[in-house]
Amino acid sequence: MGRIQKRERGEHYPPGFIKLKIIEYVYNNVNGVKTPVLKEHLKIKYRVGETKGVLGHLKSLEEKHYIKGTHEPGLDTIWFPPDTLDHLPALLTDREVWGALRVDKKPVADVIDWLQDNCDSVVKLYNTQFFNKTVKPQLVQNLYSSPPLLDEFNAILGTDLKSVPRSETDERALRELYNRALSESPTVMYHMYIPSLLIRAGLYAIQINSKMYVQIAETALQDNQNQYPFVRHQLSEVRKQLQSWKDTDHVPGDMFKSIEAFGLASVYVGMSIDHIQLPHIGEKIDSILWDPATNVTLGKYLKNPFFSVEHMKFLIILAAVWGAFSAKK
Repeated sequence: MGRIQKRERGEHYPPGFIKLKIIEYVYNNVNGVKTPVLKEHLKIKYRVGETKGVLGHLKSLEEKHYIKGTHEPGLDTIWFPPDTLDHLPALLTDREVWGALRVDKKPVADVIDWLQDNCDSVVKLYNTQFFNKTVKPQLVQNLYSSPPLLDEFNAILGTDLKSVPRSETDERALRELYNRALSESPTVMYHMYIPSLLIRAGLYAIQINSKMYVQIAETALQDNQNQYPFVRHQLSEVRKQLQSWKDTDHVPGDMFKSIEAFGLASVYVGMSIDHIQLPHIGEKIDSILWDPATNVTLGKYLKNPFFSVEHMKFLIILAAVWGAFSAKK
């Protein structure tokens, strides 16, 4: 094995970086990894040779239940992911891991900053073996039955959304869309444990303040036409629809008729926020947003007599813009 180059004097990783890399490595070795193997990995890939520091990180992560170890006299400790998922909300907001303040206590602008700073690390964490095998199936089930903010939504708006019957084909299409979002969208990933202020704003805008779309859309279409994936005739149709709502006081009304509709809108708003706020992952996000299969799934559950699926997508994107930039939270 070649000689390991030492880090330059004064070279430092961001706060929490090595702890996060330990978590990623353990989560990518669900059958267990011994301490010497883990230390060698950190030494080769990140030039970390301070044994005492690594052991301190392992102890801290174990005490917080982010990882677990087997401790037998005379044997190397073997590290595993935890047995339950209870630790994940704490992990995703731990400033000692992410090197950031708790975003659930910060203004919307700081939520955006946090996502931009940690986007790639969140995506990498969600694509570890542990998340793929254990966490994501549970999150997909949650989106089916009880998406984040559903109880709050039902209580405030006096609704009682229920699931609708699904065929095997429908089930497969939903599962595929949810899995893709939970593999590529940091906003959706984070939302599943720490409900997003941005997604929340978008959902309420869609459901209870449709007239807001007229004002937002007119400004957005004038100032940022290239941001929206519509050809000339589609933009013309949207403008006509918006003018109709303004002239007749005719608004779309209830968007969400089922839990599936609510979960889909949550995911779509989240990915729309990624599209706007995280352009460096735009290609992967847009491959989901503009996939014809996504259109079909949206049209099946987000039915509304006043506009097409494409127009509906446009309004959801506008809601995401409003959720990301409005100071009125």
